[in-house]
Amino acid sequence: MHCSEDKTTGEKVDLSIIIVNYNTYINLTMCLRTLFTHPPSCSFEILVVDNASGDGSAELVRVKYPDVRLIVNRYNYGFSVANNQAYRESRGRYVMTLNPDTEIPPGTIDRLVQFLDTRPDVGLVSPAIFSEDGSVQAPDHSFPRFCRPVLLAMLCASVEPSGPQATIETPWIFGTGYICRKEAIPSERFFDEDTFLFGEEYGLCRNMKKNGFKLYILPDARIRHHVSVSFKREPGALAMARKLVTAVLWRMRKQQYGWGIAMASQLLCCADALLMWLALKLKQAVSAHDPGRGLMLADYRARLVASLALMIRGDRYFSVINAAARRYFNDGVTPPRLPAPTDG
Repeated sequence: MHCSEDKTTGEKVDLSIIIVNYNTYINLTMCLRTLFTHPPSCSFEILVVDNASGDGSAELVRVKYPDVRLIVNRYNYGFSVANNQAYRESRGRYVMTLNPDTEIPPGTIDRLVQFLDTRPDVGLVSPAIFSEDGSVQAPDHSFPRFCRPVLLAMLCASVEPSGPQATIETPWIFGTGYICRKEAIPSERFFDEDTFLFGEEYGLCRNMKKNGFKLYILPDARIRHHVSVSFKREPGALAMARKLVTAVLWRMRKQQYGWGIAMASQLLCCADALLMWLALKLKQAVSAHDPGRGLMLADYRARLVASLALMIRGDRYFSVINAAARRYFNDGVTPPRLPAPTDG
């Protein structure tokens, strides 16, 4: 189902950096360039899993970065499965999952590794995640009981803070570029594989907390993230991604707060999506054509459809939409299961 180009000598390293790629040639180029231009001071390896990209990403890694351990899949298996493939081949005592659409300033990785070295009680540490415009994507990593309406989120958009900030203990992490202590993770997998994409961190964090490990954010360690480059150019892919996100958040709220809170939050999300979709349609009728408006309409329509489906079907829709995503991102074909890992 896949081929692995293993360049390892079998020696242990401090850090394994795992990058899952799907048609992000330009961003992957920038990400790898920054990693090799300003490498961490600890010993490290980079593992790239290419999920059947059609843009030459795998060849880029093979030719320009021969020291990178490359796994090339014949199907797009999604984020969780691909991370687990690399995780089982990783040699680091710490493991970092990193999106290809990121830029890592010098010193960020060293700061995170140093924190884990001095805090054996910590299972995971995350940097602060910033967008292209300097706003904080995940300032507090909280998970509210109810979804925040889009208009309110726009009014409360975060800006980049100034000055030093203390480390933050947190109940869970979402984002990219966080580093985990391998002994805090089950040996056979990094993430649960029931999701095609999104929300993988939730189960990871719950398991770590259950096993007595703490989770921290270091605001002075920063990563810049270019959001959703794989989806924001094509309405169909964007809509599928939005449905996946909506279903993942439903399940997380149900597990965290119960069925009643999950239903109430989804009702709020449904009303919010409907209002935003109607506002955009009205604006479209009275103003000139805006190419970006079509993507926004697809986004809110998908959020509305998924919210209604979740209120009617609940967890059954979660399974249905993940199965649909596997087919969608494989041109209508359901990818075969990868062989189960074996001990030793």
